[in-house]
Amino acid sequence: MMDNGHHVADDGDITDMRKERAATTSATTATEAAHAGSARGRDRSAGGTAGRHADDSGIGEALLDGLRDELRTQRRAHGPRIADRRWFCRIIDDWEDLLAGDVRSVDDEVLASLCVGMGETMAMRDAVLLSVMTATRPADLIELVSDPHSPRSVALVCDTLTDGFRHARPPQDRTRAMRGIETLALVASRVPRSYAVQPLTVLGYMLWWTGNDEPALACSLQALGIDPDCTLAAIVANAVSRGVHPFWIGREERE
Repeated sequence: MMDNGHHVADDGDITDMRKERAATTSATTATEAAHAGSARGRDRSAGGTAGRHADDSGIGEALLDGLRDELRTQRRAHGPRIADRRWFCRIIDDWEDLLAGDVRSVDDEVLASLCVGMGETMAMRDAVLLSVMTATRPADLIELVSDPHSPRSVALVCDTLTDGFRHARPPQDRTRAMRGIETLALVASRVPRSYAVQPLTVLGYMLWWTGNDEPALACSLQALGIDPDCTLAAIVANAVSRGVHPFWIGREERE
């Protein structure tokens, strides 16, 4: 529906999103319980989209440490721009296939590489978030990762992340958003606590954006408990605490 030139949620959108809220809350309950009740932050049942070794106790710290050291070595040797581009290019196809529903699982090394990349560079964290929110073209995501300070990349991130505050527009692809939420919940529950900050942060934003305040706050506070300086997690926690919702939810509540 169009209202003064802007797309707004119609009754069908609102009904679908109410159903999605319930489903998303259910999908993230296991993640919250895992981080609240276990110092290792492990859980085997957080969602239907899984790594191919999801029956194991988790994604091992040795694997994550090795990948982190590899990325840091590459950044020193080749510079952040080239190293980050190469790192993201080797996982973007698998990640996009997972979000699109073309595959139901990817190797743990792909999830671990994604987690490490998000933790090492905010541009990669933002690229993951944008890929779930808007199905941004892979070429634009790669540009964002390799050149995050370009005017084009800055505009892409700012416009997308502030969109929920300014426009009455629900998620364009709800199924894609759910796949992203489920996968991030899985990653956050299966990695050691020290690697969970950015998966929890992106998960918290996605949950807030889809109208799931309580789990969004829980994930954001968990991220802040690990890294008190995580700005995006603080923004989400503050928004939920102040009752600030995505604009499409504000419209639904007014009706």
